[in-house]
Amino acid sequence: MPYNLLKIIYETFEATGFAEQAMLVSEKMLTYEEYDSIVYLLRLGQLDYFYYGDRNLQYLYKAYKKDTLNYMTIHSLMRFLLWSGKTTEAYHFMLKKFHSHQISGLNVSDDWFYGYLYSKNGFANKGKEYFKAAEKNYLTSIELNLPEAQRFDAHAELASMYSALGKNEAALKFFKQLINRKTYPYNSWLCWFKESPVFNNIRNEPVFIKTVEDAEAKYQKEHKRIKELLSSFEMTE
Repeated sequence: MPYNLLKIIYETFEATGFAEQAMLVSEKMLTYEEYDSIVYLLRLGQLDYFYYGDRNLQYLYKAYKKDTLNYMTIHSLMRFLLWSGKTTEAYHFMLKKFHSHQISGLNVSDDWFYGYLYSKNGFANKGKEYFKAAEKNYLTSIELNLPEAQRFDAHAELASMYSALGKNEAALKFFKQLINRKTYPYNSWLCWFKESPVFNNIRNEPVFIKTVEDAEAKYQKEHKRIKELLSSFEMTE
């Protein structure tokens, strides 16, 4: 089976709630040159976090020990530590990511969570710089209706950033637009909405609750569709 097809199958399983099947596909992908043991461990870490409640990030740390400069590993640790509310550890890996990018000659993207981590670790002015750049980036994406905006990912990122900044009205303005998304949200987005501390400012707002319920319903509908498809091939109970 072509590697790219296996990748699509893996992403579908991971996004729609079939961790066991995703792990099997990921293991199969190890036989291809395009896939290495670090990526495999990152996949396991992601699945373990979302589906089995592992907050110790054991697989991600194993990947990190294999290559302490691998920017994908460093980025994953930074994001998952941020999701868990461990902003000091996340900040540590953010700095490592910047160092890794510098060595590799890569540019650092304008993402709001860099500003958040700087602010949480005593560098408010530096944080404001990243918040401002990220805001411009996401708003431009929405204005031009780029793929990030078409998926409503830009809206979710803006809602995350504004809520983290305590700008609740702006956060809800963009968050409620997720209801307009026709396709299902990935499981990772649902986990982010339900668990991330950045949403604590708006978590009890009716608009937030309604939007999350809508996202959950779309996700469950797609999960059911994939389950029925798998059942027809006798791949799940």
